[in-house]
This record gives sequence, C-alpha cells and structure tokens, in this order.
Amino acid sequence: MYDVDRSGCITKEEVASMLRALPDDCLPVDITEPGKLDEIFDRMDANSDGKVTFEELKAAMQRDSSLQDVVLSSLRPQ
Repeated sequence: MYDVDRSGCITKEEVASMLRALPDDCLPVDITEPGKLDEIFDRMDANSDGKVTFEELKAAMQRDSSLQDVVLSSLRPQ
C-alpha cells in the first residue's frame, strides 16, 4: 500500500505523500512541523539508505508505538 511505485521499498516521498493526504485530525503528530516528516522516515530507515524495506518498517513499528500510530493512521477509514 505504501510502496506506490512497487519498487519493493518505501521512499521518503511515498511516506510524505501518504501522510499529507490524511486529514490533520487523523494524525497523532503535526507533520507540518519543520523536520517532522524527516524524523518519522529516519526512525523507519534503520540503515539510512533512503528507503524503507518491509522488514525495517515492521521492526520500527514494533519498537516505537508512536511511530505505529502515525503509520497505521493512514489505514483507518476517513
């Protein structure tokens, strides 16, 4: 779902696009705050290669419940 271009990983642009498409009241954080999208992505990108694999996403969500809230909010019905 997050891997829009079907490349096998999630890019920072895909994360930003997904989160910006959500109504502000659906997100547990203010993504308009400077650097917030970068912070969210960096917490998922364990090896800092600019892309997030499914394994990195899964591990990030398991260790950080606030990140889980951000990512899963995009799956809730609007």
